[in-house]
Amino acid sequence: MMDTHQQSRGESIQEVVVARYAGQPEAEMWAELLRNEGIPTAVIQLLPGARLAWGMVPCELRVRSTDAARARGVLGLDPR
Repeated sequence: MMDTHQQSRGESIQEVVVARYAGQPEAEMWAELLRNEGIPTAVIQLLPGARLAWGMVPCELRVRSTDAARARGVLGLDPR
């Protein structure tokens, strides 16, 4: 039987959505803020294919589940 410490190391960390934005420029701005706070962040476009003018493609900000609460705090969002 594994102890709790060994189990937690073996579990995978999930990627979760912390925010959605109407355009990539705004999403990238907030992603940069999170990265500056030491939170690895991915900006994911929600529409496939070519980008529309000025990057106006809906996007999600995703972080590791272990960073989600801190990321929401940095962004000024309600923790879930």
